Amino acid sequence: NPEVSNNQQLDDAQKRTAEHQNDANNSRVDENVNRLTGPPRKKKCLSAKKVRQEILANTNAKPARTDRAVKKGFKDNILTLTFKLSGIQLKAGEVPDFALIVKDDVHSPEAIPPANHAGKYVT
Repeated sequence: NPEVSNNQQLDDAQKRTAEHQNDANNSRVDENVNRLTGPPRKKKCLSAKKVRQEILANTNAKPARTDRAVKKGFKDNILTLTFKLSGIQLKAGEVPDFALIVKDDVHSPEAIPPANHAGKYVT
């Protein structure tokens, strides 16, 4: 009977459509599960405020430098500053002309042996 076969074809088509929709829904659920269980997504961009906060958090997370390390790097840091200052003026097309005076309170003049610049102004 042609009517029965048409009805059967419609029923089969409806079943296939329903199965396809179920498969699509199941795949969406699977995608969601994979998204939740997979590696975290990286943020595309951050505001300047958030970047500063992350830098501060990373800086605070580092262990504090020992007193010996601070003392050892003091003179080198002063020299680095002088080179950077002269570089800034050279980039501007001027002859470096500045005065950088820092008192060395980091080193103790009573230490044995004392640093050459302990308690003095470093220029």
